[in-house]
Amino acid sequence: MSDRTPATHYLNVSYGIRSWLFTRDHKRIALLYLASVTLMFLVGGSFAAMVRLELLTPAGDLFQADTYNKIFTLHGIVMVFFFLIPGIPAVLGNFLVPMMIGAKDLAFPRLNLLSWYLFNLGALFAVQHRHRRGGHGLDLLHSLQHHLDHHQHRAGGVGNLRHGILVHPDGSQLHRHHP
Repeated sequence: MSDRTPATHYLNVSYGIRSWLFTRDHKRIALLYLASVTLMFLVGGSFAAMVRLELLTPAGDLFQADTYNKIFTLHGIVMVFFFLIPGIPAVLGNFLVPMMIGAKDLAFPRLNLLSWYLFNLGALFAVQHRHRRGGHGLDLLHSLQHHLDHHQHRAGGVGNLRHGILVHPDGSQLHRHHP
């Protein structure tokens, strides 16, 4: 029988919801993004299923025309802005980039976590805004969701850019990188 304790890593360093919601570990933040993006995929997929159900019959018996337009628009907004665009850079970028360059963590982990909170707040606002206010088309550019989404991408981008410039494990600088 072995008395070895399991190695401490990002999944078992601490437990509880609080440790996940206030984490500064890039791998945990990537998993938070993965959970959020997966949830948005399921929400967008449910809107797509409702659209397909409406199109089962030629008469369109399930929804009114205005409701169908809302659901169709919600499907597009959720799948593009909350699944496709943040999927690769937010999940894989947060998880893999620091390990690929040999850094311990991101340069600004709190900024990275803030971008996750803004992502979720923007997603919640966009779906709620579309559902309540209605309409279709690109009037989303004038809503708070656009600003939250923009700032979430800016916060994540600034964090990753600063990380690429500042955090190098071997002490190298940006202009001294070898091919």
